[in-house]
Amino acid sequence: MSETPISATQAPEAAGPTPTKVPFPVGRVKTIMREDKEVGPVAQEAALAVTYATEIFLQYLAEKSFENTRDDGRKVLGYKDVAKAVADNVELMFLEDIIPPTLPPRQASEAKNKAAPPADP
Repeated sequence: MSETPISATQAPEAAGPTPTKVPFPVGRVKTIMREDKEVGPVAQEAALAVTYATEIFLQYLAEKSFENTRDDGRKVLGYKDVAKAVADNVELMFLEDIIPPTLPPRQASEAKNKAAPPADP
């Protein structure tokens, strides 16, 4: 009887759950989830799933933002790249309130003056 070698793509069957490595501390994610008054007890598996989803979302946001950096011929990602990614992608539109587009100084000053109530003489 000859033994067939196991290729790298054929993983042996696991006897039980294996420890997973995630980029964010699951305990903190769980704490943040508990801050919502409508959320009851949070299972470890749910917190782990949210942690993975957060990682995937942030990777997507970073990739879309870096595309803007590369398109402008730069190597360093900046706020304006993230804001442009949010404005240009329908999937990220929910972030418009917390990541608004950048304004040139003159337009920002004018917007600030329009928003400020007139001073009483």
